[in-house]
Amino acid sequence: MFRRAARELRVVGGLLLIVGAAIAAVVGLNHVTVQADRDFALCGGAHPASDCVSKRRPVSVVKTDPSDELAQGSYEVIVQTRPNVSASLFGLTRAAAAPFEGLRTAELRYRQGRLVAIVAPDGTSYEFPFAFTKELLIALGSAFAAGLLGMGSVAWGLTRVNRTPQS
Repeated sequence: MFRRAARELRVVGGLLLIVGAAIAAVVGLNHVTVQADRDFALCGGAHPASDCVSKRRPVSVVKTDPSDELAQGSYEVIVQTRPNVSASLFGLTRAAAAPFEGLRTAELRYRQGRLVAIVAPDGTSYEFPFAFTKELLIALGSAFAAGLLGMGSVAWGLTRVNRTPQS
């Protein structure tokens, strides 16, 4: 059966689509991560580049494991980036989240419309790993669609192989 499936164009084409979709997704995520690192290098320091924009936005700190009585739990800093959208940095230690406790607003830095960093009152910057942009959504959506198309093609090809009498 595997020899016949390997000769079926739908199976081979479907597998190639799945591999291509996985590669496209990895390349897309890598591109966004590299862009975030480059933006943070420009905007995350004490003297941000001229194309970086600073805005003050609401912030809150949440302990992600409230059952942990000791201060060893994990913390999350949540910032409101737009009226109905928030972003968070999670997995922070108590020491990393401490500068934001009790604050109503924090400084956020943007570059070309992408959220780059949240700046603590002491000047420490925390990088956002990547921002959801149209470019990212299009790349991941295309990779997802190609993956689904590939899985459908493989299923169609295997069905055809199983229904065709052996010769």
